[in-house]
Amino acid sequence: MRFKLFEEFVNEGINDPGILKAFFMAGGPGSGKSYVASELFGFPKAATSSVSYATGLKLVNNDNAFEKAIKDAGYDIGKLADYAKDPEVWSKVMAIRDKAKGLTRRMQGNYISGRLGQVIDGTGKDFKKIAGMRKMYTDLGYDTYMVFVNTSL
Repeated sequence: MRFKLFEEFVNEGINDPGILKAFFMAGGPGSGKSYVASELFGFPKAATSSVSYATGLKLVNNDNAFEKAIKDAGYDIGKLADYAKDPEVWSKVMAIRDKAKGLTRRMQGNYISGRLGQVIDGTGKDFKKIAGMRKMYTDLGYDTYMVFVNTSL
């Protein structure tokens, strides 16, 4: 019988493949950024999981939290355009969206505190915001990358 050393069981810290890596997803709404991220980084399909067991990367995307919260509140995510026509309903939906964004920011903060690798899934429409985030990550020692998903109309 062969006994393994404790070190062989623990493969954390500097041996984590995704540690101190930040990948920014960019592209238009509905362009397939989340699909591309799941294909590139091994995030489970059709799941709200935010971790890739293949790469160790964490997904930062408030859509999952928003979709769950909107469903829990009794709304249909497919009817957002209809809800936007009613200011009272829309304000409730936007309050749910704000809570989801806050939850996602707290999760991202925890990932950063642990220097965990991340895939930040967003449109990338605000250059100054992305540039500021990139600077923060690089100042912390992260390697940063961008994956741009380009689709035709």
